[in-house]
Amino acid sequence: MVRPLFFKRQYLIQKSFQGKFIFIYAASVSIIVGLATWLLYLQINGAVEKHLYRTHIQIEKVGDFLVELLFSINFYALLAVVVVTLLISIFVFRAINRRFEQMEQAIAVMGAGICLSLCSKGIDLLTLES
Repeated sequence: MVRPLFFKRQYLIQKSFQGKFIFIYAASVSIIVGLATWLLYLQINGAVEKHLYRTHIQIEKVGDFLVELLFSINFYALLAVVVVTLLISIFVFRAINRRFEQMEQAIAVMGAGICLSLCSKGIDLLTLES
């Protein structure tokens, strides 16, 4: 049979699963960025008051006393994003692997020759354990 020039491919994609994954990832990264911004505001406000608005004025470049602060908070925010990404990825891969394990069990049952007698009786192969 000749395959048509333009044909529709079918992909097995669960849109609800992908939507949940994208929403959870975007929400968690947004929360981390919000917390990092809030921490930066609090820390920079304190550092500016300490270095610029005290009675004994020492002239410093603003970058001199803010670099360490910015580096540390951004490092912890980046670390939090990496940890959240790893946790979400582990959850997603476990959910995907669960389906493949069920499919492997069903193939093993069919390979054992049990399929014909069970399918005719209306028994679901995915609920059987190998």
